[in-house]
Amino acid sequence: MHTAQEDADVVSAMSQIVEEERTTSSTAEIDVSGAHAKGDKFQGTLEDAVLRNTNQFHKWHSELEAACALEMEEKYKRYADLLNSHWSSCDAILNQVGWHLQGLRMSMQHVQGCNHVHACELPSYTKTFI
Repeated sequence: MHTAQEDADVVSAMSQIVEEERTTSSTAEIDVSGAHAKGDKFQGTLEDAVLRNTNQFHKWHSELEAACALEMEEKYKRYADLLNSHWSSCDAILNQVGWHLQGLRMSMQHVQGCNHVHACELPSYTKTFI
């Protein structure tokens, strides 16, 4: 259990920290161009960054947007690679079907060209289809 004095000490310490942060962020050095001379870097990762001024926010926001764009681009590239792989597989199957179809047409032409009175010997390449 916390006593009332301990609670008051915690609140007082937190108030001091907040006031120091306000003072630090409002008194940051600014050069003639309006950009911060100090403190452009934010602390932490993109997900849990500690931002102390608007410059840090804008830098954080632009880095976050860039990271999101890169992530989306990588997803689309992986998807495009997958589609290209499927396309190649379909193309290979289509080529095999075309080859077999051509062989069947040739064997049909051979059979139709034979005299029905004489027995026809099918070419050797069609034996794999029959």
